[in-house]
Amino acid sequence: MQAFHEIRSYESDFMVWHSSYSNISFMAHWHEEIELMYVREGSLKVTVNNQPLIARQGDLIFCDSGQIHYSHPDQVDNSVDFLIFDCHMLKPHYRSSYFASPLISRSLMEQRGLASYCRDLFNTAIRELEERGEGYQEIIRCSLRRFWLLLTRALPRLNMENALGERRLQALDCFQRLLDYMESHCQEPLTLEAAAAFTHFSPSYFSRTFKSLMGISYLSCLNLIRIQKACCLLSEGAPSVLNTALNCGFTSIRTFNRVFRQFTGLTPTEFIALPDSSRYTIRYPKASGANPRMVRNDSSMMIHYKKNESRPLEEPTAP
Repeated sequence: MQAFHEIRSYESDFMVWHSSYSNISFMAHWHEEIELMYVREGSLKVTVNNQPLIARQGDLIFCDSGQIHYSHPDQVDNSVDFLIFDCHMLKPHYRSSYFASPLISRSLMEQRGLASYCRDLFNTAIRELEERGEGYQEIIRCSLRRFWLLLTRALPRLNMENALGERRLQALDCFQRLLDYMESHCQEPLTLEAAAAFTHFSPSYFSRTFKSLMGISYLSCLNLIRIQKACCLLSEGAPSVLNTALNCGFTSIRTFNRVFRQFTGLTPTEFIALPDSSRYTIRYPKASGANPRMVRNDSSMMIHYKKNESRPLEEPTAP
């Protein structure tokens, strides 16, 4: 289980993945890969490393390796393409982007001559990943490197000698390490005060910053991790609901049942009775909808979406 540090699986050691979705929303997470989000239609409201953004048709969001990002469930009228790839694809040219903003607007890309290259990158990945002709991996790799070099040439970057920038990076690293610690120690009490001490922040500042970065409160996040662990144990045949609750950090079976239903829409007994309880999607806290949705190949971070068939990107309509 990797609730927030997402580790993707690929069909081969060529780590490039593309998919397209409508009306998508996803929970806070981070991963080692770079992620590009291109808005075909509508708008996508996201937060990347505590920066709230609204991307509209023709805009691109660049999420660098290790950056915490999530979208907002109250704005899901969109069609978005995702391209995720191992940053080592860009070697020897890759270094952390430090772009002034993760949002690369349509107007900026057109102004800097990047718009057609962006669409060509996505269309190359879509076509080559589907056809898998001779040399397709190198064709995609070359397209990624070309677009990366054009981006780094054209876009303004942060001055990382700035003390604020350094402190921000250190804070993000603390929160990433905290999330990993929460996953491996979720059976322990893990009070808010203990988590704040882990990051060397005061409890009040920690609480505000955590919710800003993750989109949910610390307690909701901890409960989410615990329920994901409980779902894994129950789907693997754990003999006792009570022992599962205790092994996931709950001290009361009543609390466990209530929180389990909050995140899955089911009681533990109903979950165990599912035809295939290994396939499930955790519900986002306070998200609407009464029925759990089963997914097979998509990220467990997704909380609302409709998967689209892959099709080429076209030049967006006039603004």
